[in-house]
Amino acid sequence: MPETNMDIKKNKEAVSDVFEFELPKNEVESDLSIGERGTIMIPVEVVSVKSKSYVFRKVKKAGIEGEFKPETAEEMRERFPVEE
Repeated sequence: MPETNMDIKKNKEAVSDVFEFELPKNEVESDLSIGERGTIMIPVEVVSVKSKSYVFRKVKKAGIEGEFKPETAEEMRERFPVEE
């Protein structure tokens, strides 16, 4: 099962929840580098419904949708807004 971290208490400056998880390389079946961006599709089922959230369980192998590539300058600007 992937490890997850959604604790914003450790990063008080965060603007959204942190969601990190780990998948085995043989499941992803791709040679990736740190900093590349892309989309992973993870088949899930809903296992719990709470008042403000849902809990999901991975049910099948995850897969890459499209390709992973380095972050563009425009994506960086969106992630780090410049104050005027």
